[in-house]
Amino acid sequence: MNAPDLLAKVLKDRYQLQRQLSKKAGRRTLLAFDQETQQPVILKVLTFSQDLPWEEVRLFQREAELLQTLSHPSIPQYIDAFEFESAASKGYALVQSYIDAPSLEEHLKAGRCFTEDDVRSILEATLEILVYLHSRQPPVIHRDIKPSNILLTDRSGNSPGQVYLVDFGSVQTLANRGGKTMTVVGTYGYMPPEQFGDVACPASDLYSLGATAITILTQTHPVDLPKAGLRIQFEDKVSLQPNFQTWLQQMTEPEVADRPDSAWAALRSLTSPQSSPLSLPKPRPPKLSLTPSQLLVDALWRSFREGVILGAICLSIFPGLLHIIFFPPVILFTALIGAVCGALLGAINGVLVGILTRLFYFPLSHLQTHRAFCVGASIVVGLAASLLGSLPLINSPNYAGILIPAIVFTGALMGIPSYRIISRWYRQPSATLSDHQPSAALSDHPHSV
Repeated sequence: MNAPDLLAKVLKDRYQLQRQLSKKAGRRTLLAFDQETQQPVILKVLTFSQDLPWEEVRLFQREAELLQTLSHPSIPQYIDAFEFESAASKGYALVQSYIDAPSLEEHLKAGRCFTEDDVRSILEATLEILVYLHSRQPPVIHRDIKPSNILLTDRSGNSPGQVYLVDFGSVQTLANRGGKTMTVVGTYGYMPPEQFGDVACPASDLYSLGATAITILTQTHPVDLPKAGLRIQFEDKVSLQPNFQTWLQQMTEPEVADRPDSAWAALRSLTSPQSSPLSLPKPRPPKLSLTPSQLLVDALWRSFREGVILGAICLSIFPGLLHIIFFPPVILFTALIGAVCGALLGAINGVLVGILTRLFYFPLSHLQTHRAFCVGASIVVGLAASLLGSLPLINSPNYAGILIPAIVFTGALMGIPSYRIISRWYRQPSATLSDHQPSAALSDHPHSV
């Protein structure tokens, strides 16, 4: 497919090629028109040739596989992938959704200046995308964050524009790597030192994002900024708030251990004006997934345990409230009954809360709603148990007065530990809160979202 022939091509009898956006290392990024949906799309083409490295083919196929698994409004949406062959060429094609927005690099070339507030907003939006990517199982590392791979729509009100992260041309996950990847990709100036040693981790993306922010603020490529050892010296080029300057310094620390240990930690320190990024604790992203069996066993065991403890306590206290003189044998007997009843209630409550949480609240993003659900479910269990327990005690009002309130109280109390136990496994760091990105040689046009 030579450039003059592009307008005459329709791939797969569906995608009308309109113009070439970029060409690099056997790849082409094309703007096309989807005749089926009547929408513009981005079409990436990898053309086979004798000198095309197999690694290029593998990365191209991996990008297509990854995009099918991702669902985020600020990353490319997979549409189609297929092989093609013509008299002139043969290769693979990947079709993605299209957004008509320039990259940060194009904004800079057009003369746009970004304020500190603009850059903060862009960083927050990009970090939220990274939280999504890095929180996947296994984590996905972008590995080539830079101004040309971040799109920004036009300014809207007080917002500098909508942010998109694009170009997933060399996707790599941390599966079966002991937390490390082993493919050298990236762009010189934005790559952290560890990537030169064939290693990448979530903190590598943070370094690249910090270097990108420095470029936007100083309007200078990191390569052209002075260095002290391996540290980028940008402080004299721009005037920033002390906390934000310290945050950028930490993001671009040469040593991985000196950077925030997660995108969530970096986002939290950036958006916490009262906290210094160097002193802020580095919370690790919570687990976002469990198997149904793990959820059920954990909820059942812990709710059962809490039921035994609370049931024994409740039925040892209620007799004391009803009788002026304590009779230890009676208290021990009622405590034993309470432990048995609490165990039964706890087991029922654990099964109920575990199953319903997995069906309707997974993954957990609305903690207050889930708290109300756990407490409400436990109260329902307690009320149901009290009604059943009151049947044989209807002619013994004194004992009914002890057992029924205790059972209801026990069931209600179990709602709080049930909520805390389960939510800590499923918490998400933000309302919606994999991975990764391209090499310098594979960086296609940023308009692919």
